[in-house]
Amino acid sequence: MHPNTIRTILPATLLAFTLPAFASATPQPASAVTTSATTAATALTASVSTTTAAASASTSTSTVAASATTVAAIATAASPQPAIVTIPTVPSPAAVSAIPAAAAPRPTPITVANPTAPVPTTAALALSSPTAPPTHSCATATQQCEGTLEVPLNWSDPTGEHIPIPFTHYPRTDQSRPAAGTVLALGGGPASSLGGAVQGHRRALGAESANFDVLAVERRGFGQAAPFACPDLDLTTPQTFTDCTTRIGPRIQFFTTDQRVTDIEAVRAALGIPALTLYGTSYGTRDATAYAVRFPQRTKAIISDSSTQVGPDGYATGETFNDRLKVTATQLTAICTPSPACRALPGTPANRWSALMTRLRATPDPKVPLFALTDLIAKPGEPSVGREINAAIHAYLTNDPAPLHRLAATGPTLPPRGSPYTAPFFAYWCADGAHPFSREATPEVRREELARYRQANPERPVTAAEVMGAFGWTEDWCANWPTPRPTPLIPPGATLPNVPLLAIGGQLDLGGDQAARTLAAAVPQGRALIVPFGQHVSSIANYSYTPCVTQAVRTFLTTPAKPTPTCTAETYQAQAHFPQTTKTLPTPQAPTLTRPQRTALAVALTTANDALSRRNPNTALQAGRKQLPGVRGGTIHYENPQIRLDNVQHVTDAAVTGTITIPAQTEEATATLTITQGATTTQLTLRWNPFHPRPTLKIRGEINGTRFTATFPNAV
Repeated sequence: MHPNTIRTILPATLLAFTLPAFASATPQPASAVTTSATTAATALTASVSTTTAAASASTSTSTVAASATTVAAIATAASPQPAIVTIPTVPSPAAVSAIPAAAAPRPTPITVANPTAPVPTTAALALSSPTAPPTHSCATATQQCEGTLEVPLNWSDPTGEHIPIPFTHYPRTDQSRPAAGTVLALGGGPASSLGGAVQGHRRALGAESANFDVLAVERRGFGQAAPFACPDLDLTTPQTFTDCTTRIGPRIQFFTTDQRVTDIEAVRAALGIPALTLYGTSYGTRDATAYAVRFPQRTKAIISDSSTQVGPDGYATGETFNDRLKVTATQLTAICTPSPACRALPGTPANRWSALMTRLRATPDPKVPLFALTDLIAKPGEPSVGREINAAIHAYLTNDPAPLHRLAATGPTLPPRGSPYTAPFFAYWCADGAHPFSREATPEVRREELARYRQANPERPVTAAEVMGAFGWTEDWCANWPTPRPTPLIPPGATLPNVPLLAIGGQLDLGGDQAARTLAAAVPQGRALIVPFGQHVSSIANYSYTPCVTQAVRTFLTTPAKPTPTCTAETYQAQAHFPQTTKTLPTPQAPTLTRPQRTALAVALTTANDALSRRNPNTALQAGRKQLPGVRGGTIHYENPQIRLDNVQHVTDAAVTGTITIPAQTEEATATLTITQGATTTQLTLRWNPFHPRPTLKIRGEINGTRFTATFPNAV
């Protein structure tokens, strides 16, 4: 029921918002046999190790070197000018005057590949024709086949150092006819791209796995693809970045997306695949874009789930702290707008958020740490957060802090030291993104430029320094990471090929909806599937609406011109209030019940719906929670498949005890509850559907043995 992918906004959980929650999936190898290469003239190394599977084995594994002809052709296509450029240690006086950011020299020169490599030409691409025979045994495998290709570290220098690039080829299950195509699974991160990282893509194909092959290629720097590490990285200490990058040396500049997609092209050529359907999710959408613009003839179609915006300079945008604040304000409004009760609150969601920050800045509240609060506000796609964040902020501003205290307690804590991210993560993230400082400048100058940017572009309603402290935000980290070589996702003058394109975006995915619209509009055959209230990577997750999205993916694979279906993730209405007493509860419409009975029913429904919000079918972050305090007292126990309430007080003058079953989205919840108000107790059994966005809940049940039907507002 619950998603297997989570996206959050803040750095303590940045790995979560960029990475699917990968499972470990290591195929069992078959028995190994080693053979010598007999065609050394077509290989860069003299030996080939091959593992062949017995008839009953599920996988086969082989390691070969990329064909010399293929390497030369791909290297020419990816960067026809293999010149090397050295960054000078001292800039000219004119450069100092014109570009202050470049004034401070680097401590040592860094040798980099040619920064002006053009887009691959048709002639260059033709050198590795899609009709060329395959050079790797996995091309003819009928079962899962794992291989490793040796490729240049720097594709502009094909005769230099080589690194291993593992890959896995999953042949279609129906071998009675040719494949309908090959889907390239591009997982998120940046992280490892094999094993569990691509299982969501394979699940999304469903029955189409019988007709389509699937290919996954490891991301260089991760897994067994020339990995490197800096275990002493500390995001609060810039010197640890310098120590890390100095230790790794100039080769660090080649662990980037432009080099990674050329690795993919080498694997494609080795397998003799005519063209690929690129299926990118999260960070993998950057891979899809970068590959398609460099190898358009090898791109059959594109599926992009949770895309990144790319700016005019070809780099990923929207990642600064200021960018995230702006999209967060938009999302607060998006969840409030469909709810009449939320819309009726005074002011706007953004203004209320700003007023809250002003109050907390003037009177800090230890029960509302800014890090946890800002993280929660930024992810209203989590149903329990989206349902109550506007109401909790309004309550706090009207001197009722209890709802926000409880919500903030469910947020993350800031890691005080160290780094939850690996060195390869920074190599990609910092190289691919647009930053508010000069890419060629030293860390010291970059930090000065960043400070000037923040002064000219104030972060409102809260600053990165207030929220993150010394931990910093992505632009702070990347200010300390060298990017000596231009590495745009889209090189100057390049455009996406005019191929079928499906861009999937969630409305509550930190700008993913707008990124999907922009990407779809970039090509004539592009189309966007925008999911209202949708979250991150919905096609490979396990949300209630994921089957709808995966059906869209399968339909697109087989019939790209067919209209895209409509999917929605709306399963609630945003609350506006947290009533403090029974007198401020709305009254159910239940003609057969007495006033005290209607009050007891209102207490039961508001308390039960509050408890159920943590088990909404689209829940991710709260799915593993075992306990939660009531807003004003008592304890909610999550004991799947039921919820147990222990004297839970949603209002101060009534308590609820009993059990609730957790339903699927389209099913009814059932509850057996006892309401205690002073010396009065009321017994209720209830049936209702709590997970929908309609304005009214319909309830049926018994109260002290009397049957009834009733309606109640979905948003209080």
